[in-house]
Amino acid sequence: MSAVKNVVLPKVSGRGLGGADELLESLRVQLVSDVIDASKANGMLMPSHLQELVRAISERLFDESLNVKTLKATCGARDHNISSEFKRYCHRSIKECIESCRVRVAAKVLLSCDLPINEVAFRVGYCHIQTFQRAFWRHFHCTPGSYRQRALVAPLVGLV
Repeated sequence: MSAVKNVVLPKVSGRGLGGADELLESLRVQLVSDVIDASKANGMLMPSHLQELVRAISERLFDESLNVKTLKATCGARDHNISSEFKRYCHRSIKECIESCRVRVAAKVLLSCDLPINEVAFRVGYCHIQTFQRAFWRHFHCTPGSYRQRALVAPLVGLV
């Protein structure tokens, strides 16, 4: 079960580089608030210390050094306890949540901007393109390049 709902894209002026940073910021805020909302939808009100953890994820979502250890230091909780509690409320691990948020944002950016794939990877928090491509594959079962290509070709198929 996915803890993150579909994201409504904000308007971006044309495909190009303009608006990429605003799009990233808008999607970051939306995705992380969806994590908290999803726990409420499951009938479980997320405790305040986990909401603080989600806010910490939100603030550093695109930081390549973001991981469970850095979050543990931020929230002052033991790694195992906070991880298992997070999974109980969100139905996924912290690492899976971070990865899911990053690749879903990347997918929206790939379709909204002409940024090169390696730049998209960097902007959403991946410092190695291979790590980004593996994460993207786990979520979309295709490479970022083929994802973008299919989206560009799909509208043309109906014209033939």
